[in-house]
Amino acid sequence: MKNIECLFEGIPPINHKKNKDINKDKLIINKKMFSSESVFKIIEHFNWKIMHNNNVRVKIEVQCPIIGDDATLIVFESMLYYLIKNYNFDIQYTFKVNKNLVGYELYKLSNLIKYDNKKIDKLDFMQNYEKNFDISMHHYKKVCINSKENKKSEYLSLLYDDICNFLKNNYINQKYYEALGETIAEIMGNCLEHSDTDTILDIKITRSYKDNNECKFVNVTVISFTKEKFGEKLKQFIFNEEKGFNSSNEIVKDAYNIQSKKFNNNYSIDNFLMVSAFQKNVTTRKNSEGSGGKGLTRFIETLIDLSIDDFCYVMNGNTIIFLKKPFLKLNEDGTIGFNTENNYIENLPNSQIVVNSNKCFNGTIHNLSFILEGGQNE
Repeated sequence: MKNIECLFEGIPPINHKKNKDINKDKLIINKKMFSSESVFKIIEHFNWKIMHNNNVRVKIEVQCPIIGDDATLIVFESMLYYLIKNYNFDIQYTFKVNKNLVGYELYKLSNLIKYDNKKIDKLDFMQNYEKNFDISMHHYKKVCINSKENKKSEYLSLLYDDICNFLKNNYINQKYYEALGETIAEIMGNCLEHSDTDTILDIKITRSYKDNNECKFVNVTVISFTKEKFGEKLKQFIFNEEKGFNSSNEIVKDAYNIQSKKFNNNYSIDNFLMVSAFQKNVTTRKNSEGSGGKGLTRFIETLIDLSIDDFCYVMNGNTIIFLKKPFLKLNEDGTIGFNTENNYIENLPNSQIVVNSNKCFNGTIHNLSFILEGGQNE
């Protein structure tokens, strides 16, 4: 997996050791939720150990009742893989979490469950992580390698077929699995086209309950590790018109000329560029018809309406965009403002929808979580 080292860049080294044993470190994560903040804390400690050439054993105890989401688990697993492979750390971990919640069901479907509170077989752990394709009844994982061959439409078409078959075998109805399959394929296509890194696709399906009724919980996570900011290349069009980008991007410059006067600590150019990448037809391709945000637009238009509940977001760098109603209505021109006025050009997004994290994630996460009615089976 390319660029995992990006996880550790820009995070300060801090000693979080909780015991006095000179031969073993013990890290205790005891917040209410095991989240990205938890993983950043663990990385801070390992950055400190790397800086001081401190290679003693480490025990990580996650004492959080709630596992935030599957993306956190995947990033945690990626972090362990990098440390074991590149620094030969002897790491043990255990998750003492609420076993009655969906987060634990996601954990049970991951490779992490195999070594919970056990000595890690490093070779086995690395081999499991390095599998480019892994599938079971309720778990689908694929690492999409960033290559010229995989950027062709044939690759994405086969990926779409794989996803649909997996969802169909989990008794998701045809209307839903086709919409979700197409959306994931387009998001993966955008990830491969606009970055130089590989992309992890992970789908898990578990049972859930809403109002005492059994439902299906569908969790899709797409992760790539890169220091490139979402929409970063749009800067070239804003500040250098000679770069030759197509006229569809004029809307970005119009919005920038107005919104840049309102930039502040809570809304920066990075936030603006990420919101702009959601707009229909916005692209970073020279002299071509745009398709920027197209997969995400389809997701917004169809998937949430087909679900009875959802928790979806996109994270890149310090920016998180939560995809929530009533901020998802598309205008006739395909723009979306993420604000009550639904005005992309003139108004800033709602401050609860476009949020700044105090930590920078060097990569992009698409988290799409849906609760479907239990009667989804055909």
